[in-house]
Amino acid sequence: MKIIILLFEIVPLLLFGSLLSKSWPGLSRLLAYLLIMLGIPISLMGILLNLELGIDVLYSAIMSIIFIILAIFGIRCFYKELKLSPHLIMQLGSCFGNTGYIGLPVCLALLPKEALVFSIGYDIGATLLIWSVAPMFLLTDNSFISNDMSKINFFYRSILKSPVIKAIAGSFLVYLSPWTELIAKSLWLPSKICIFLALVVVGMNLSTIRGTYLTLSTDINKLLKQCLINKLVLMPGFAFVFCLVLGSSPLMTKAFVIQAACPTAVSVLLLSEAFQKDMKLTSELLNTSTILFIFTCPIWYSLLNNFV
Repeated sequence: MKIIILLFEIVPLLLFGSLLSKSWPGLSRLLAYLLIMLGIPISLMGILLNLELGIDVLYSAIMSIIFIILAIFGIRCFYKELKLSPHLIMQLGSCFGNTGYIGLPVCLALLPKEALVFSIGYDIGATLLIWSVAPMFLLTDNSFISNDMSKINFFYRSILKSPVIKAIAGSFLVYLSPWTELIAKSLWLPSKICIFLALVVVGMNLSTIRGTYLTLSTDINKLLKQCLINKLVLMPGFAFVFCLVLGSSPLMTKAFVIQAACPTAVSVLLLSEAFQKDMKLTSELLNTSTILFIFTCPIWYSLLNNFV
């Protein structure tokens, strides 16, 4: 029932974004830029300040970072082996899921409340990774980064400017103030608004990608299909094996698999918009994976109940 309610929240936002794009076609790029510069840091601060970060959350965050890094490395090696064109934004789309707005509510709907700590930890780890390291993946082929020292300097600048660093620094300053609880409560609503705006950006792209799939080249179509398989099948399967090797508890295993099975993250689309890389292709992956998730999520949930 909660998943159905969630869908009724998402669809109006997507439709609203689609209508907006007809009147202001360039608004989506502006919104994406504002979300990365201000919206995402505010949203992360709201989450960090309203959570009691225990050892389980920290452990889950670290494990999710290790898991996603291993997944990215595996996918990059797989693409290289098949001699596919290195669409870096698509590799990110294969590994980073919508663990916040879709993953957490789905985990709440399907799993006991005790599993939420592992779901939140996974989301924090993935968010830290995508907003700190991921931009470097998008810029490694840029000609203006001409030598190793320039790449190192650019890396440090990217880290310092990343929304995660801004959010952590802001949260630390708030914790030092005597108004921590008040600020945490006041940031919760802006955090939700930022999430809604991110979905509006997705909707704005919906109206510009009609027929995109039919106009893509054969090689890109194959890449898109492979990314969908990576995100919805291989990622949750790898998460299951990863937790099995670690000897994780059943609750952590279920939380990780469901989070790993989530459709491509809105953050990937925001990065694609901001860096002007593979925007139509990323939108196609995000939208298609979101639709298919409606069918793949119950399958994974059923498998988890039978084997965990």
